[in-house]
Amino acid sequence: MFRDANDLFRSGIYTTALRRYREAAAAGLDTPVLHYNTAVVAYKLGQYASAEESFKRAQASPELAAIATYNLGLTYGRLGRAGDAEAAFRLAASASSNRQLADLAERAARTFAPQPERTLRDRRDRLSRTASEPKGGFRLLMSARYGQDDNIYRTPANPYVDLGAPGQPLVTPIVESSAFIPVDILAQYTLQNEARDTMFLFGYRLDADYYESEFANADRISQRLEVGADIDVVGENRRRRLQSAFYLTNHYESNFDPDDGFDREIDGEDISERFIYRGAGVEADYSHTLGRWMYGFDVRFEGRQYQRVPLVPSYDHNLQFARARLAYSVSSKTTLNLGILKYARAYDERLARDANGAFLTTNGFLEYDYSGVEIGVSYKPVRAVELSVDYLQLDRQDGFVGYYDNTQDRLRLKLNYRPNPRLQLSFAATSRVYDYPNAFAFDDPSAGPLELDDVGAEIRGEFQITQRLSAWAQLITEDVVSTDPRLEYARARSNLGVLWRL
Repeated sequence: MFRDANDLFRSGIYTTALRRYREAAAAGLDTPVLHYNTAVVAYKLGQYASAEESFKRAQASPELAAIATYNLGLTYGRLGRAGDAEAAFRLAASASSNRQLADLAERAARTFAPQPERTLRDRRDRLSRTASEPKGGFRLLMSARYGQDDNIYRTPANPYVDLGAPGQPLVTPIVESSAFIPVDILAQYTLQNEARDTMFLFGYRLDADYYESEFANADRISQRLEVGADIDVVGENRRRRLQSAFYLTNHYESNFDPDDGFDREIDGEDISERFIYRGAGVEADYSHTLGRWMYGFDVRFEGRQYQRVPLVPSYDHNLQFARARLAYSVSSKTTLNLGILKYARAYDERLARDANGAFLTTNGFLEYDYSGVEIGVSYKPVRAVELSVDYLQLDRQDGFVGYYDNTQDRLRLKLNYRPNPRLQLSFAATSRVYDYPNAFAFDDPSAGPLELDDVGAEIRGEFQITQRLSAWAQLITEDVVSTDPRLEYARARSNLGVLWRL
């Protein structure tokens, strides 16, 4: 019966093969190979709970333990149990004497591992990775955290003479600090088609910081609702993937004076709602793996409609973004990355500045064109440690007379340390240098050229208490120096709490 089942399995007749394997077991056969083959067929048929049980029994064999554990990780992925999948893959990587299998398991573990999140873009990348996991059903991530912000309005630390204001007054900034509650909610429902090569996605996310009531105008709230699809172009090996989504966004952020935190006004008119907007867009991401090579591209088109306020033009604009990516695995420890990006922002009403930094009604509307190149390398000296360094040069062209042309040079260093599947520590440091060849501090030629440097760092730790509950701690610092003292500030934000995943 066992041999018959093997023949049926090789012929692709999985349902009958599974029945024959079970008949062999009922007749008294009890070997790790039987349990392993039974698990593989059950997995092929989508009977993941049965496959889990059989793979666990096959782990008793020293010869099959590593491959059974690896396949158990795949099964957990199908069941939507990301934490268990990651743990199984890491166990398979450490237990396997086969280098190829160990590398596969290590890469799979990284797919399911929680990653550091610093910005909304990071969270968007995280959702893309989550969407690509082979599972269906409902997924929910929520946080309960408490934080402290020592400069909630990004206020300059020192008094300065405002050369851009009438009368050039002396300004003495007031730095305010406050506790805040970071709120993160990520809800996603996935629905797989019958061929199991397309996952339809319905998602909602909330990313917000709520401050004490006295400083409520420092609140920042972003929401996104999306409908999309994740298409596995060539089957379960996922060598080609195409992800796409249509989304709606809603963003709240007050327009306040960084010097004192008060809502901005012009001639007694409140313009504090100037930065509130709604948006809609489409995005797509394609990737293809060929041996050691991976290439891909992502594109995005988005339109934003800002809140109307008196006396000042709207920030309404359209965004068009495109990027091409290339990666090469030099070895199991080292990967090289290259990216070329280009995007543009075109404003409907916002005027550009002339060569002297002045707004004139005869000026054209503001248009920015960006082009850049990014290169990077990641290195994994041991399984618990991963280092990466990347550099980006981004050129911005002001489409009117070039007043706000700039070049951004960004250097970023990341270190991830994961001594065991439950604990992850990370550190990131970023330096940005902005060169403005035509702009002036205070937008006034007498104030000299505009220069700005930004240095930031993040330390983060996450400990998995249970499969669904993790403890979280984070510290983010930023220090901005500029020839325009209105733009200078130092800021540190810390928060700790728990993350819950369903």
